Amino acid sequence: MDLHRLLDDDLTRRLRMEALAHPAQVTVTARPHLRAPLFHLHDQTRFARRRLTTRLKPLDARRIGERIAAGAFKALPPAPEIVGARAALIRPAELPQGLVIRDAGDFVLDLDGLTQNFAHPGIPKHAIRLENCRNFVVRGGHLIRCRNGLTLQGCRDFAIRGLRVTEAEGYGVILWNCTGFELADTVHVGSLASGIYCLGETSHGLIRNNTCLDGRGYFNWDAAIHINHCSPELTLEDIPERSHEDKRIVEKTLKPSFLFVENNHASKNRAQGIYCEGVVTCSFSHNVLADNNKEGICFDWGSTCNFFVENTLTGNGIRGNLTEAEIDADFIRHHPMLEDGSSSCKLPGLSIDNGAVNIIAGNRILRNHGGGVKMVRTGLANLIACNAIMDNALGRNEAFPKFNGIAFWSLGAGPTEFDPATAKLDFYPSVHNLCTGNVFRVDPRDQPVFCDPLSEDNTSIDNVEL
Repeated sequence: MDLHRLLDDDLTRRLRMEALAHPAQVTVTARPHLRAPLFHLHDQTRFARRRLTTRLKPLDARRIGERIAAGAFKALPPAPEIVGARAALIRPAELPQGLVIRDAGDFVLDLDGLTQNFAHPGIPKHAIRLENCRNFVVRGGHLIRCRNGLTLQGCRDFAIRGLRVTEAEGYGVILWNCTGFELADTVHVGSLASGIYCLGETSHGLIRNNTCLDGRGYFNWDAAIHINHCSPELTLEDIPERSHEDKRIVEKTLKPSFLFVENNHASKNRAQGIYCEGVVTCSFSHNVLADNNKEGICFDWGSTCNFFVENTLTGNGIRGNLTEAEIDADFIRHHPMLEDGSSSCKLPGLSIDNGAVNIIAGNRILRNHGGGVKMVRTGLANLIACNAIMDNALGRNEAFPKFNGIAFWSLGAGPTEFDPATAKLDFYPSVHNLCTGNVFRVDPRDQPVFCDPLSEDNTSIDNVEL
């Protein structure tokens, strides 16, 4: 999508059927100085994606198949650990104790036809672990009831395609400090944690055409796709259990960047469809995030300069069938429970809990339970443009009688899972955001755009209310 065209004045005039009466809380002030740097960043991101696609061309499926047929790879005998392999074809018949590959390059890990059930005592922490490898392909495979399916550390220039992970007791795929990759056509069903977990300085990757369904974990870091920053002190022993660190944003210096999350489907997960912590200059497009118990997507922990464009978010945020543990984990015990077993405190389709200078444009945000877009604690200079935001108050109840199309809140540093005496974020209100060219359909009891008293310095202009 061309964001220059999205914000073109003529386009917004054509979209505008009737000028939105701006709520009294909203300050209508033009902020053209926000647009130029956002457009520049968008151009740089598109350039990075083109370069990445060129970089990954040698790893495409047809070329790899031709090289295998031509005998370019030497088949290796089965072994639980492989070190320093070159030009190798690795085809394990089974993986009861897992597989470790270190310092290898130019190889194919061919798991086509392999189905491994790890439902036995003493299963490895990582079913397959690749460390400091480069220029390789992982194809196929079905891992059942493993702890963590496929873990990659410090790898570069690789492709993972067609992997299936079912009922993992941890994560499906973990990418830690990896760069130059494609993760495509994988399926994750019933994982206790995330299907896809990108951690640390994981960058320049295409994450596309993946499916994450029925995730069982209810913490934010159990979201179907979790992208997370970390500190340099993190070790393999900490991953994944202790990788959500009790540290400030400035201490978590290894940031995911230039990830292109495209055409993925995340549905019916107990946590979010996507959860971002400290994510920088990443792009999310054409994803379907539907019927997740929490938000469709949440930007948190200083996520900055990201693009969320042409996605569909629907049916998210019901917070249904909550256990006592889930209520405590989300710090919502003070909100009443409803007769159907759900919390009265519903969640929106998209939440910016703590983020700045993100672009939310051209999305379909429809029929979510707790509002369309919500800036919860600190949202700074974000652009919300040309979205269809309709009927997002499915969870209306006596305790929460209003759910707005877009809401700017400044709830401050609330309770967290960390030391309550040390606020690590959420110390500034939601201000300097621009909301323009959106099309709303809201109940008369709700507002298309709402600002709380601490978040009045935002701009809402040229929106449409049907």
